[in-house]
Amino acid sequence: MNQIMRTNRLSSNVIIYLSAFLLVLLLNSTSSVAQEDQAVSQAQLTLEFKSEATALKWSLLGTLIPISAGAVVALTSDGKQSPEVPLILSTTGVTFGPSLGYFYGGRSSRGAQGILIRVGTEALIGAFVLISEVSSTSGGEWLQGGPAEQKMEKGSIAILVIGGVVVIADAVYDIYKVKGEVQKYNQSLQKINLQLVPKFFAESKALSLQVGITF
Repeated sequence: MNQIMRTNRLSSNVIIYLSAFLLVLLLNSTSSVAQEDQAVSQAQLTLEFKSEATALKWSLLGTLIPISAGAVVALTSDGKQSPEVPLILSTTGVTFGPSLGYFYGGRSSRGAQGILIRVGTEALIGAFVLISEVSSTSGGEWLQGGPAEQKMEKGSIAILVIGGVVVIADAVYDIYKVKGEVQKYNQSLQKINLQLVPKFFAESKALSLQVGITF
């Protein structure tokens, strides 16, 4: 029980700090969205380029909104709300949110890769904690309250912290790299650029459209 209470307090603190960090990133990125979207809209006359700033905004909002909801629930529940609810909300945001920018920016495989890494890490954490809980409850009186149980509690907390750091670090890394991945997508489109150019043909005295292809 003490282990669960310590884990819940730790999760609430992580949720609050991560929400504040992502909010700062969102505010910094919002200022450049309008300017970049204008440039992208002009480029869309030829090809469907993606906005790097918009991709970053998708990743930030997709991560921040569920985490903020979890933080609000954790701060306002007063012990009445199940402690799992904030954890589920924040885990959903950290797991899937960073990949939204990749899905928008034409890098779906890269976004799915990030989700698989985070889900796999979370599955390993859950499996270890579950095994630890089952062992402590079925170990008999010699285990309960003894040094062995204390070691298992410390081990579970250590796994939760290390695994949580890995998941959060991977999420932050994906958010940081999303603009570069979208840039790669736009560069791949520039290899073949189709343009329709109005042209006047003097011989036939007619105006027509000429297709231009650049590689």
